[in-house]
Amino acid sequence: MAELLAPAGNVEALDAAIGEGADAVYLGLKSFNARMRSSNFAWREFEGTVQSLHSRGKKVYVTVNTVCEENETERLYRFLAYLNDVGPDGLIVQDFGVARMCQEFFPKLELHASTQMNVESAAAANVLLKQGFKRVVVARELGLDEIKSIKQNTTAEIEMFVHGALCVSESGLCLFSSFLGGKSANRGQCAQACRRIYTAELTSGDNKGYYFSPCDLQLIEQIPDLMELGVESFKIEGRMKSAEYVGSVVAAYRYLMDNWEKDKKGALATAKRLLSTDFARAKTSYWYNFKTNEEGVEKAGSLILNPKQAGGTGIYLGKIDKFDTPSEEAIERAKEAAGKDAAPEDYQIVMAHLSGGNYDPDPGD
Repeated sequence: MAELLAPAGNVEALDAAIGEGADAVYLGLKSFNARMRSSNFAWREFEGTVQSLHSRGKKVYVTVNTVCEENETERLYRFLAYLNDVGPDGLIVQDFGVARMCQEFFPKLELHASTQMNVESAAAANVLLKQGFKRVVVARELGLDEIKSIKQNTTAEIEMFVHGALCVSESGLCLFSSFLGGKSANRGQCAQACRRIYTAELTSGDNKGYYFSPCDLQLIEQIPDLMELGVESFKIEGRMKSAEYVGSVVAAYRYLMDNWEKDKKGALATAKRLLSTDFARAKTSYWYNFKTNEEGVEKAGSLILNPKQAGGTGIYLGKIDKFDTPSEEAIERAKEAAGKDAAPEDYQIVMAHLSGGNYDPDPGD
């Protein structure tokens, strides 16, 4: 069975991930990680997390996935020595200098190559194997055939992102934030330049939009195929997301991974329903949308980018056609929900007629 790997930007998200069935979590501490704007874990929190999760048979991976500067070498050594003492199950690494220091002084620390190393081939994975890495987190820009080819031609464990935010650039190669805001994404300080609004000068006049903002990745439909390929770990992005988001996404992928062999169609429908409440951006299956590279070049813009919106969106219930007087039943339900001691001014009842929605609610939703 493949591993379901969830993000833990804080203790609340960690609890949600484990509670909904994640096999492992990845997290960062206060230094040397690519999500410095996340809450991250204090020393004592981290130590307790490793002990608690290991007692439950779960794994903890630590992100040490920034590039390090010369003046940080001594501090990096002390940080790695601390991790070596605590004993996480692996370090997610981008910088070869970090990897070399681990191999030379702390060989029991297991190395995982970060997606920021931009691994897109079995040849790259095999080079990393020789450098002491056990697992590679392959680039998000790959399709099913490329994942299959890599899996067939390397003995490295394969970890891949299946859900969450995408970068407008190639994995680990984005300099947009550095040029626009002076903050390096590869130093954990991404200014989210791709999520800003820009003005396009058109013949018809200026037009504003989020022209560089990608949709969020969602590969829920591809999970059965990827499991059959033998991918070792499915990773959910989101160390800056809420515990509610992490919990709902983990629950969906956990359900599908556990039930697709018994009832693929039913399990997929249930998983999609769980994902419909994740309150995130519009979704894309990225390069899995396309059968050929040529088709990708032609259609990528319309299927991967979302110029109309940069942030999250809820469920589209429909367009309000008209308002109506509430029925007696609706009034009684509102009173019950508000509580027996609530005064009429404490709640408001609105009856709206909707059309065009794409969500069919169950009773109680």
